Amino acid sequence: MDCSLTKAYSLIAAAIAALGAAAAAAFVFFNVPGLVAAIALVAGVAFGLIPAIRAELEAYEQCRGPSDRCRMSSNIDLLGQAAGFVGILSFTIALASQSAAILALVSFFGAWAAPALIAAGEVAKWSGIASCMAGAGILVGLAAQLASYQSCRDEEDRGRPPVGSSAAGLQSDAGPDHVPRRGITRDRRG
Repeated sequence: MDCSLTKAYSLIAAAIAALGAAAAAAFVFFNVPGLVAAIALVAGVAFGLIPAIRAELEAYEQCRGPSDRCRMSSNIDLLGQAAGFVGILSFTIALASQSAAILALVSFFGAWAAPALIAAGEVAKWSGIASCMAGAGILVGLAAQLASYQSCRDEEDRGRPPVGSSAAGLQSDAGPDHVPRRGITRDRRG
């Protein structure tokens, strides 16, 4: 059976691209349609792509079987999902502030509140953009962790300890009569 993380890597790339697109859509000043698009993109990542990535990782782990040496942290994808939730919340607050600012601008009595609402919306928007970038960074970390995990499992399947494991430096091909280097000899009395 061929176990592969190709689909997981594709989903991670799609999630990073979606978070980048959300940040770009929200970047434009006072842009209600951009904020709506950003909310939709981040929600797609948080509620669609990250659970799909988690399902792919679980399928890969089931395909490879149990491991005593190789571990994959399950917290990193949860951090990405948390960043997505912060992005959704921030962009929603920004959208509400900008929508209220539009309503305030068309009202003679509410026009004085528009600058404060626009400023609050901008602060919330930049918070959402920052959370999108944090989420993308977390997903890059997840991809790196997956590559390391896959390498560890491949080494484990070959019967060798993974590079960097505590057992890696403990094995020796030398037999019991091995003589250490640097002129030190062992006493071979029986």
